Amino acid sequence: MLNCGGAERSLLEVFRALNRQRFDPIVWRLDPTNMYPEYFTAFDSTKVLPRLPQNLKSKIRIGMCRSRLPYYLRKAQITCFIEDGLRLFDSLKQLMKKNSGPVVLVSSQLNMNTRASLLQWLCNYKVPVVFIEHNEPYLRYKNVETPEVRELAWSRIRKIYPRATHIITVSDAGKKSLVNRFGIKKKQVSSIPNPVDVKRIRHYLKLQPPDHPFYRGKTPVLVCVARFHPIKNHAMLLRSFAIVRQKTRLKLALVGLGLLKDTIQRTIAEMGLEDDVAVINFDPEPFGYIAHANLSILTSYSEGQGLAVIESLACGIPVVCTRWKGVGELIKEGVNGIICDMNDAALASGILAGLKLAKSKTRQTAATKSAEKFNTTNILPKYEKLLSQIALNAHGNQEMSCAH
Repeated sequence: MLNCGGAERSLLEVFRALNRQRFDPIVWRLDPTNMYPEYFTAFDSTKVLPRLPQNLKSKIRIGMCRSRLPYYLRKAQITCFIEDGLRLFDSLKQLMKKNSGPVVLVSSQLNMNTRASLLQWLCNYKVPVVFIEHNEPYLRYKNVETPEVRELAWSRIRKIYPRATHIITVSDAGKKSLVNRFGIKKKQVSSIPNPVDVKRIRHYLKLQPPDHPFYRGKTPVLVCVARFHPIKNHAMLLRSFAIVRQKTRLKLALVGLGLLKDTIQRTIAEMGLEDDVAVINFDPEPFGYIAHANLSILTSYSEGQGLAVIESLACGIPVVCTRWKGVGELIKEGVNGIICDMNDAALASGILAGLKLAKSKTRQTAATKSAEKFNTTNILPKYEKLLSQIALNAHGNQEMSCAH
């Protein structure tokens, strides 16, 4: 499911950059949504998995699978998860008939990891499954979800994640969360940051600014590239921006897509910010908006890593971030950005400090240098080493059977 999040883009970046002499990456989608079509030119094989036939046999398979699940999963609306798990199973079975080499299934984010694990849970097979966790799992659900949703999510992590062959987190904070709060074994988890193609992103500095009124004048531009989702905390950003706007002239560009888009636009109108805040439609490569801004903002309650932070640093743009676990792995206070407490006044002060930092002659060098360690050329060898080891361990031991 290739929606508009940074997790999807970073996963495609990993697959796109894998050594083709060692790996043959295939991208499978459970629905036709694809917000990143330009990435697909790098793949020889990509497809939307066929849906299960709507017949009695499928109903029996789903019912038998449901009966084997523990209560905490059965009480959720799990039918779609079972269907998708069986779709994965059927497609994997066909793939392994044609492929003589080892197969490793890689999935990303909790909902997709749940589907992949159901396949492993319900069907007796030995294809290794690798989860990539892009969030700080505990805080991701603690802050913004209802108690019922929160407890269900935590239960799924606690019960399902240990079943993975291996888990990759994108930050050390995410790894510690899985180990300390959810009881995952340390040897089962690796911390590998999201890769960023620094050279490709920095190319946007040489291009013309985006064709948008905010980028035509000399008024400083703040940019926030983030899904319109409660966890991204756009409401606090707008309140803090209103405070700063009373002291200095500036513009705010919100680049993204999501369920809260209409709500955010109404809030902008109610606050009288229409002349200074623009909601810009999702761009699969938003680097032009970042590269030609003065300051990048991310106000999330929590992040696994914060891909937008690294992409902003790659553009030489300082970043103002709220204080979430792992942000210290990216931002060095006063050098390449500002870290703020989670309240309106602190963020407003952070924005003013960030604007001063943006005028520094050394900030571009500091930002770019700090992004370099996340460059694709530095991160990919870690992915390739881990996936090769998993594939080698699984070779000759990949059998699939299903009682349903």
